[in-house]
Amino acid sequence: MSMDAPRVWVGCLHCYNNGRLVGDWFEADERGSLDDIEEVHDRSDAPLTESCEELWVMDHENIPEKGEMSTVTADEWLSAYEDIDDDDQWEAFYGWIQETGNDASSSADFVDYYHGLYHSTEDFAQELAEETMEIPESMSAYFDYDKWTHDVMMDYTAVDASGGMVHIIRDF
Repeated sequence: MSMDAPRVWVGCLHCYNNGRLVGDWFEADERGSLDDIEEVHDRSDAPLTESCEELWVMDHENIPEKGEMSTVTADEWLSAYEDIDDDDQWEAFYGWIQETGNDASSSADFVDYYHGLYHSTEDFAQELAEETMEIPESMSAYFDYDKWTHDVMMDYTAVDASGGMVHIIRDF
């Protein structure tokens, strides 16, 4: 697993409410165990009682949501990570979620609308112009790439990436 992969700390609510911290960190590839109360207790070497019925995500890393969450919500985020299946794209998805307010259920849309990593929005717009329009070389000096970039980026979201790069995602 990558350092940027999401992970969640799942704990037993009954134990927590009774002053005992029983739980463990679960990586994205362990999402099938998020609702397994026996697994959580086994990992903590804590006894499981009849009152131990509910699990809760009390902490998380690399998930673009604040605060605690249910195991169902955590499972949606970990599933989104599996859908994206690329750490660079996860960085873009994370930033895109923060920019747009979308949630984990939009991961399939993100995969469809992700255009890639570019040095700048201008580089993306110029590449798009070259792919979609035939501008004769003799006229390219008269083409206003700044205005074109401005207009194009009204339909896209740019998310800052490491190294001064930007991820480009088409809006839907």
